[in-house]
Amino acid sequence: MLLGIAPLTSKLGEFTSSKIDPIRWTLGTAQKWDMFHSIPTLSGLKIELVATDNEGKDHILGPELPELDVINPKEKIRYHYTFLRMFQNPQNETFRKSYIDALKNSISQKKPEMVNFSIHLHQNFINKIQDIQKGSEISKPIVQKFGPFTLKE
Repeated sequence: MLLGIAPLTSKLGEFTSSKIDPIRWTLGTAQKWDMFHSIPTLSGLKIELVATDNEGKDHILGPELPELDVINPKEKIRYHYTFLRMFQNPQNETFRKSYIDALKNSISQKKPEMVNFSIHLHQNFINKIQDIQKGSEISKPIVQKFGPFTLKE
């Protein structure tokens, strides 16, 4: 990991960065902001795992493995941003696929009556200060849905 701090202007830095950056971005340890970047972009984030049973009824199971519990953002904020990066950054496709496969296995074992599931990211994006000054709301809710992913073939 110490090689990860090698200067990007060197060949060693370029090489190690290309290998380590996807992991750092997924775990949230890579930082691209500086001391002047103090404006948050989200005022809220909620993640739901919604599974559908044989009868078409939806069940909220939660996003966290292995218990499938809902994550409390005040206690586990890093998990929230990990999910956000995992689903919004195309470079994290490997991690996303692995997570979805793990969910398929877990849901199939614990809730065999479920036929598919999807992941919902409920985000409150903070509006620009100029828009707020003109009378817009402080934030706007946006829901991104990923799925449905089939459990039974």
